[in-house]
Amino acid sequence: MAERTIAALRLTGAGRVGAIARAAAVAGALELGLDAASAPGLGDAAEVVVQSIAEHAFDDPEEVELEVQLLRRDDAVVVRVDDRGLPLAFRDEGDAFAQVLAAGAVDEAHHESRGAEGNRTELVRHCAATHLDIRTNADPDEHTETLGAPPADASIELTIRAMDPDDADGVARLTWRTYGYTYQHQEFYRPDLLRQVLSDGTMRSWIAATPGGEVVGHTSLVFDQPDALVAEGGRAMVDPRFRGHHVMKDIARLRAQHADDGGLFGFYADAVTAHTRSQMLYGGADQPVTGLLLGYLPPTVTFRRIDAASAPARRQAVVMSYHPRRPHDALTVFPPEASREVLRRIYQAHDLPRPFGDSDDLAAVTTSTLESRVWRDLGAALLIVHEPGGDLHDAVRSRLRSIRGAGVEVVYADLPLAHPVTPAAGAVLNRLGFSFGGVIPLLRDHGDVLRLQHVGELDVDPSEIELVSTMAKELLAFILDRRDAVS
Repeated sequence: MAERTIAALRLTGAGRVGAIARAAAVAGALELGLDAASAPGLGDAAEVVVQSIAEHAFDDPEEVELEVQLLRRDDAVVVRVDDRGLPLAFRDEGDAFAQVLAAGAVDEAHHESRGAEGNRTELVRHCAATHLDIRTNADPDEHTETLGAPPADASIELTIRAMDPDDADGVARLTWRTYGYTYQHQEFYRPDLLRQVLSDGTMRSWIAATPGGEVVGHTSLVFDQPDALVAEGGRAMVDPRFRGHHVMKDIARLRAQHADDGGLFGFYADAVTAHTRSQMLYGGADQPVTGLLLGYLPPTVTFRRIDAASAPARRQAVVMSYHPRRPHDALTVFPPEASREVLRRIYQAHDLPRPFGDSDDLAAVTTSTLESRVWRDLGAALLIVHEPGGDLHDAVRSRLRSIRGAGVEVVYADLPLAHPVTPAAGAVLNRLGFSFGGVIPLLRDHGDVLRLQHVGELDVDPSEIELVSTMAKELLAFILDRRDAVS
């Protein structure tokens, strides 16, 4: 993830520090490539957040001290605010987080309370870079004609190899031919962003190419942390003309070899449930799964040329899977009572040694360490509970209210299963309307993560969720029952 900082301000004391932050944010955003229509909105958001922190995070105005940075991160301008006061206020009135989200001035808003290290808030606005986006100049007929084209000659010899940055244009073109406007990973329409994630090592990919150099298949491993023990396997696509040629099987073999050579314990994947093709990549009816997230994807990716009339009417679910590559070390986990039996079955199905430990109560005097990530374009948010404390109920309730009040439909929450107070934390989140979603082994800090989901009044039609795995079908019934139990 490439970053370039253009300015850093140290703001102290009482007064209109928000106005100073606004002026700097607008000027810096323009310099970093944000258009003249969007920069003032980002500046307004910066003013609201900075002023709120200055007025509410410190008992003594003389103790007010914040650092505001203006930076470019990949295709976005970011205002980053660091402080050592109280976490950003999430209240019924004057809620700065909800204000900036509801105003639509930012595309993402993230907040992390890090205990003694203070707090970090980031406001993200994506730059308009339509000249780099393949969707702005691609021929819509290319997608539809590819879907209807006869199968390619089976005698064509494909080259299977690792992707390098020079292949980015070919992979973007493959994305267009395969998915048209509807692929959820936006960087695959942007060759410049594909080159960045390949260069910084957060994504490693493999492709299939024809003798003429046309890319007709792709898959990858995506890493959540630099020292991750597992990776997300996916971003899989095959040109419709080459389906049935075992393209995915061949490139997935290279991906698996890389995972083994790198010492990864395994990889996890999400497969959409609106159709079964992506699920079949990871096995059939006997394939074990680790969870199912309702409403994970919006009905379609918003783009100015898409035909919304042909889009699905509801948000789409995804089924979660995990694929061990080598034996796992035993790790003691502390599942919430409501999830104990389903987690036991998931671990047994994947042959993961996970003894259950004795839980502790939430400490009445500790402060929870939380992180909030909100993506407005996807209508989704993630709350990461790094350290559950005695204030967890109020902290999550206020953040949930802020996020839902800004029109975000679905909120997920991650709990660390290696923490002895996670059972108590899970009960707290259940009372707030969160229910079981799934487990991701070794996702974060070398430990398993329990992912809960809060989908509110989201319209879910089970008949639209097509599942291949028998275990996935049983898990869907459990998840729907748990949703009813906490609603």
